[in-house]
Amino acid sequence: MRVAVFEDCGWRELHPLTDFKPVWELSFSLGKLSDRFLAAADDLSWWPRRDLRELCPGPLFDPEEPGGGPLFLVNGALREPGSLLQSHKLAADELRGELCVVGDKRRLVWARLEPDEAGGLRGVSPDEPRFIESIISLPGAERFAITEEETSLFRRPWELVEANAEAIRRDFSAYVERNRQGRQRCEFQGEAERVFIEEGARVEAGVFFSTAEGPVVVAAGAELRAPSRIEGPCYIGPKTVVDSASLRPGCTFGEDCRVSGEIEASIFAPHVNKHHYGFIGHSYVGEWVNLGAGTTNSDLKNTYGEVRAHTREGRVPTGLAKVGCFLGDHVKLGIGTLLGTGVSVGPFSNIFASPTVAGYAPPFSWGPYGAFETFEPAKALEVAKVVMARRGVELGPDYRRLIEGCALSRE
Repeated sequence: MRVAVFEDCGWRELHPLTDFKPVWELSFSLGKLSDRFLAAADDLSWWPRRDLRELCPGPLFDPEEPGGGPLFLVNGALREPGSLLQSHKLAADELRGELCVVGDKRRLVWARLEPDEAGGLRGVSPDEPRFIESIISLPGAERFAITEEETSLFRRPWELVEANAEAIRRDFSAYVERNRQGRQRCEFQGEAERVFIEEGARVEAGVFFSTAEGPVVVAAGAELRAPSRIEGPCYIGPKTVVDSASLRPGCTFGEDCRVSGEIEASIFAPHVNKHHYGFIGHSYVGEWVNLGAGTTNSDLKNTYGEVRAHTREGRVPTGLAKVGCFLGDHVKLGIGTLLGTGVSVGPFSNIFASPTVAGYAPPFSWGPYGAFETFEPAKALEVAKVVMARRGVELGPDYRRLIEGCALSRE
């Protein structure tokens, strides 16, 4: 079965997390969203939006490339790709695909194309309006299932955070099966088989694990320093250092993070630096973010009511009582920064001397909240180059061009 995972127009509503990466590169559960697709399909390629094609790891989908048998297009924001790809739904002759139609917005969940039909997508980027027009103009479009809710897709950043704990619980057994080495001795409360410490991870005496609410995975190369308490569900990625931390249930930490203080029900993308005290809860922290000492966010209103998140489109109801903050890639927050409930901060923002960030901060914001200036792109790129080099990563020309394009379109 040939599968092409595509990125549609929905990536914009996942801002500030997706400005520099396709949806499937977002950290989630026991790694990234892409891992869940790879675990469910063998012959798989990726179809990102046009401006990410040079940055996206392959293999990349090419509509002009011939292939045998039908092609299945699957949305990269799918919540449970395994449930779809391993079901009989794709092969059912009576179905051509599935569309979400909410008001004027139409999004493709999946579609089956015959070998001679993929060429009709030549020159189309999957996040463009003509992509969906090309799909629904195919013969047999009347056999698309129509749903009036986007519940099968991740639409907003807080949905990733809300679903993360259960995803870790669900993905744990398959992860252990694929990575058989591991299981060091450790101090724990709960079931020993729900703590999986891969070979090559280092765990000091005095690090305590609790599996009362879910499993814990510590990847190879991670280092856990005492005293720390790790409560599952939790994933700690390769080369990540946990130092005197209290990690509450529902956390995912990507590769090469520095983690300290109290963190609850949050997702950290790779290369996040939070090596000091402070609380982060029900939040998504993007790649290369640095949180100054004492940085703390609110994830609950004083009224205990529904949180309306701050986005670039305005305030958006979440349906949730606990919503933290959402920080784009390369955000830098000065010491003692306080983040209000449901705050979003655009990528490359450098915020300091600000007692509280209470709303939406556009990309490349500089200075205190309420008196932002523009962080000059040349200076922002220079800072990024230095920060990335400290972790042995080069700021390449394609990434640089993408960042410069984001700065030009700053809202």
